[in-house]
Amino acid sequence: MLLEAGAQVDRPDEFGATALMKAATAGEAGTLAQLLAAGADANAAVFTDGGEMGGRCTAAHVAVLRNHIAALNAVLVAPGVDPDMGTTGVGPPCLGACYYGYPDAVALLLAHGADPNIANVEGRTAFMSAAQFGNTASLRALADGAAQQEGRT
Repeated sequence: MLLEAGAQVDRPDEFGATALMKAATAGEAGTLAQLLAAGADANAAVFTDGGEMGGRCTAAHVAVLRNHIAALNAVLVAPGVDPDMGTTGVGPPCLGACYYGYPDAVALLLAHGADPNIANVEGRTAFMSAAQFGNTASLRALADGAAQQEGRT
């Protein structure tokens, strides 16, 4: 209803969060799809000053953090989305998925072209993060995804 009335789809609130970020936090895949169809920027990143998502993060980061797979997919299918966007601070979403041990998110990100070799500011990659925290399912997802990406090139 607000969109139909001309609401600015990417307008941030007083904390810098957009409706897209809030929908990703809540795992609202349908709302994400509506916002993206209305022109929301899937690559928009907000700066957070600490906590679990310190640095610049996108709706994809937030969906990964909450392990909302349907919401993550809604973001990743948006035209022009960069699955590696927001790589300062915590690094790309794939690294976060490996850190938290969410192999389904890892597989989905890789299927949408995420690069598991991008490092965060500390030099840690998705592989390193999964190994450090013993997330063997994420390591398997990385290996499977790398094999599929290799087959496509």
